[in-house]
Amino acid sequence: MDITSKSKNQRVTSTELVVDFVRSAIVEGKLRTGNRLPPEEELSKSIGVGRSSLREGMRVLSAYGVVEIRQGEGTFIVDRVAENFLDFMGFIPTEENLISALELRRVIEIGNIIAICSNITTAQIGMLEAVNNELLKEASYEENIWQDIEFHKLLISFGDNPLLVRINEMIAKMRREMLQKLFQRKGAASGAAEAHKAIIEALRQHDREACISAVEDHLGRTIKDARKIYHME
Repeated sequence: MDITSKSKNQRVTSTELVVDFVRSAIVEGKLRTGNRLPPEEELSKSIGVGRSSLREGMRVLSAYGVVEIRQGEGTFIVDRVAENFLDFMGFIPTEENLISALELRRVIEIGNIIAICSNITTAQIGMLEAVNNELLKEASYEENIWQDIEFHKLLISFGDNPLLVRINEMIAKMRREMLQKLFQRKGAASGAAEAHKAIIEALRQHDREACISAVEDHLGRTIKDARKIYHME
């Protein structure tokens, strides 16, 4: 590897060599999630760096969510990039960051609905309807929370984008407290279910503009309700 390849004036550090080595191996399919990396001595020789640089590189990769260092077992390839990305961006469950996460969710779900509206299957629509029919029953608010989260989880999963799935999981964790407050209000669950029905119908028609409008209306109201709950408007 040419350590001057990044630019004429910038040399690649030994730590960067370690990061680039592992990243390239993942991209090329030589390393996959769950694989254990070779022992330190073997790996440092393969990369051409000292053990201290190797350890520093592994600390960087661990912070990225690419590897997990397990005491007494070794270092393993993992897939926590999306989770760590949100942590790095400061998405901790404060009221302000919850609203920011909901805004991010709106952008993601509108993009996702555009991607799936033309090719969603009858079976997938049936899955959405089954979950939403349970939400219409307005059972305990804990069950309603699960049903609402599951509905949106299904929508995101139909897009076949693993990164969006992980980001959606993190946002779902953050909004669970908000949903606990929201779904204890009378009619909240049925209101969400009716909004879901509009999304389902737009998907059934494969109507791109109606899909966008239904998601925008639903999540726009959710953000407005969240602001009221936390006295932000």
